[in-house]
Amino acid sequence: MYILNGLEDWGLLALRVFVGLIFLLHGARKLFGTGTPVTFRFLGLFETIGALAVISGIWVQFTSIGFGIIMLGAIYMKMFKWGVKFSPKEHPGWEFDFLILGVSIALLFLGAGAYSLDAYVKVLGN
Repeated sequence: MYILNGLEDWGLLALRVFVGLIFLLHGARKLFGTGTPVTFRFLGLFETIGALAVISGIWVQFTSIGFGIIMLGAIYMKMFKWGVKFSPKEHPGWEFDFLILGVSIALLFLGAGAYSLDAYVKVLGN
C-alpha cells in the first residue's frame, strides 16, 4: 500500500527539475568559466542544453543516456585517474556522481511522465 498512490508523475517532475538544475549549474560553469578546456566547454554545452530539455520534459530518455555517459566518465576519472575514494572524509568523493548516474538510469527507464512537453506533444498528436 502506497500513501501517495497516484502521484508518481509529480515525483518524476521533481526528479527531472532537481537533476536538471544540477546539470544546468555544472554545465553553465563549464561553458562560461574562464580557462576551461574545449572538451569541458563541449560537455558544458551538452549539460546546459540537456538540463533545459530534462526540466521541460522533452527528449528526457535520450538526454538521460548522455547524462549517464557523462557520469560514468566522471566516476572513471575520479576512481582511476585521480584516485578518489567513494566517500572520503577529507573531500567529496564520487558518491554524488554515482547518485546522479542512478537518477539518469531511472529517467531512462521511466521517461518524462505526464507533466512534460513530451506528454503535451503526444496529446496534441492524438
